[in-house]
Amino acid sequence: MARRKLDAVRRWASVHREAAAECDLLDGHSFTADDVVFSFRRGLREKTGSVLADSLQTGGHKLQVVAAVRIPSSITFAAPFAAGLRLLDNLPILPKHKLEPSLKSGTFAMAWNLSTPVSDIVGLGPFVLAEYSPGQRLVFSRNPRYFRKAADGTSLPYLDGITVEIIPTRTPSCFASRRARST
Repeated sequence: MARRKLDAVRRWASVHREAAAECDLLDGHSFTADDVVFSFRRGLREKTGSVLADSLQTGGHKLQVVAAVRIPSSITFAAPFAAGLRLLDNLPILPKHKLEPSLKSGTFAMAWNLSTPVSDIVGLGPFVLAEYSPGQRLVFSRNPRYFRKAADGTSLPYLDGITVEIIPTRTPSCFASRRARST
C-alpha cells in the first residue's frame, strides 16, 4: 500500500497497488474500502472488547476513516501525529460481509470460534487456516488469492504452508525444539 501525506500529517489517503485493488478474499468476495472502514469501526468499539480501541486514537480522539469509491480510503487524525500510520500496523482488515451481522448483534467476540468451520474464516493474508486440531496443531496453507508478487512476478508466498504444533507444557517444548534443531 503506497501512502500520500496530506494536510500536514493529519490526513492520509491509502492508495493500493493495482494488484491489491483487484484482490479478493479467500471466499471470492472482492476486498473493498468498506472492509477497511468496517475493520476500523470494530477496532474502535470498546464494548466489543477491542484491545485496539486506545491505540486507534490520537490526543484522545478516535481516528476518522472514510471509504471512497471502492479504494482508496482516507484516515484523518485529530491533530498532526508523527507516528502516522505506524499505529495501524496491528489492525487486521476484516471481511465486512462475514462479520458485520455479529458486530451489530453484539456477538462479535464469538463470531469466529472453535466451532467455526475453517472455510468460513477468510482474509487477505499470505496463508489461510486449513486445519485446526484443538490442543494439537494449526495448519495454514498458501492463500491462492494472495495479491503480493515477488520482484520477478512470482506469486507469494513461496512456502506452500506452515504447521504450528501446540505443545502444552514447557518441558516437552524444549525437547521438541532440540529435536527440530538436530534434524
